[in-house]
Amino acid sequence: MRNVSLKEIAEILGLERTTCRSWLLKNGFKPIGRGVVSSSRGSYVSLYSPQQLQAILQLGKESGFNVSPDKFTQVPISFGYLYAIQLEPKSSPNRIRLGFTVNTTARLARLQAATPTAILLKRWGCRRTWKGAAIDSITRTDCKVVASNVFEFGDIEEMIKRGDSFFDLMPITEVGQASLNNHLLK
Repeated sequence: MRNVSLKEIAEILGLERTTCRSWLLKNGFKPIGRGVVSSSRGSYVSLYSPQQLQAILQLGKESGFNVSPDKFTQVPISFGYLYAIQLEPKSSPNRIRLGFTVNTTARLARLQAATPTAILLKRWGCRRTWKGAAIDSITRTDCKVVASNVFEFGDIEEMIKRGDSFFDLMPITEVGQASLNNHLLK
């Protein structure tokens, strides 16, 4: 088996290259060097060994990625959750981060590294392709953009109701059982 590029690993995991690079580094995988592979069109790219690839595939499976170790193909994870995380409940209770993830526990833990008091307010079963429409629907009124995917809402309960209304119109996803869409996490 040959060395594989970051681009190939990103495709296997269904991630953007920059997201994949961050995920690999966070999990202790560093490239073995740089080189040229057939898919790089002559450009030098970061390379990972076959042994690293096997460990990455194993960790990817454990992390919820739907990987196919026999081929460099992967069915992107299209089901997950749209989350609403309150970043600073005491000092800025109306500041909420909205985003998509396949693992809300891991996502909350990563955010808590920067904002330790962050809490998960709500999660809805969601297809990845719905993320933009869902966030647009939830942020359509009484909301101001603070940063990328971070919003200041006038009323949190109304924000959650807008999310509930959006997802009530959508079909149930594989992870979005009816009880999930109606369960407020506190």
